[in-house]
Amino acid sequence: MGCSTCKQSNSGVVSDIPSEETLKLLPSDLTGSSFLFRLIAFFVIVIAIPLVIIVLIGQMFFAFFLPKKLDKVSNKFKGFLMGIFSKYAEFKVKRQLKKREKQFSKTKEYVTKDIEDIEVYDNK
Repeated sequence: MGCSTCKQSNSGVVSDIPSEETLKLLPSDLTGSSFLFRLIAFFVIVIAIPLVIIVLIGQMFFAFFLPKKLDKVSNKFKGFLMGIFSKYAEFKVKRQLKKREKQFSKTKEYVTKDIEDIEVYDNK
């Protein structure tokens, strides 16, 4: 269909659409990743799914058979998780402070002669 002039002028045009062989949905970094990375990801998923199911079954058990204790158990679990997070944050802060201490341990004290010239305003 169409005239022969249009067919001849369009014959030299290269299509911008890549063929199926060159179409890449994932970057080459992910497709060429190591076997160890894939194995670790698989085991993390295999371990995480049963843990989520166990927690949901436990919640359902308490909701059906011990509804009065559900709030108490939920608060204890929440407190446990918040305790873990706070301990981790405390550990991280202490580690950073020790790193700073080590970094500046050789630094001499900064003593200035003009320390008396500093005025302190107290807004009470």
